[in-house]
Amino acid sequence: WEAEKYLPRSRQDYSFDYQVLRRDKGEGRMVEVLLAALPRELARQYWSVFQKAGCRLEVIDIVPLALERFLRYGEKVDLKEKPLLLLHLGNDCSTVAVIQKGKLSFTRILSFGAKTSGPQSLAGLIAEIERSLHYFRLEYRSLPPDRAIISGPLRNWPSKTLEYLETKGVPVVGYQT
Repeated sequence: WEAEKYLPRSRQDYSFDYQVLRRDKGEGRMVEVLLAALPRELARQYWSVFQKAGCRLEVIDIVPLALERFLRYGEKVDLKEKPLLLLHLGNDCSTVAVIQKGKLSFTRILSFGAKTSGPQSLAGLIAEIERSLHYFRLEYRSLPPDRAIISGPLRNWPSKTLEYLETKGVPVVGYQT
């Protein structure tokens, strides 16, 4: 496991799940995975809230995978088209993700959220989105996303994010959550 070098505490303090993003068919046989880790104590707190509300919690999901399922099964969006950019502007952080060939193939968490938003942070957000998309195109030898969906509490903030994406040829197609 390489997970421990990315976690602030011991691996035993977390609940994990993963999804294989791609496998290298060469001699090195590398596997790229999306690893989700949630502190066990936080998982217990979530479980307790749902239990008290009379609900049975079956899964705690990360935003990009939850959005992918919503689009695939709820909205019946064909995700096997050209790459689709998911930009979730959250309270504490934001997520840039790309769905390619029907599955989540890239995700990156940015330290930008409702609590950190401000005039200076807009330039930083746009620079990080651009850096993420550049890395995606190089790493996956892919076309850039041809459309974007922005979600989260800051989905309407500010219009410059939308303008930036549109100047890059990535129209925002909606789906506010």
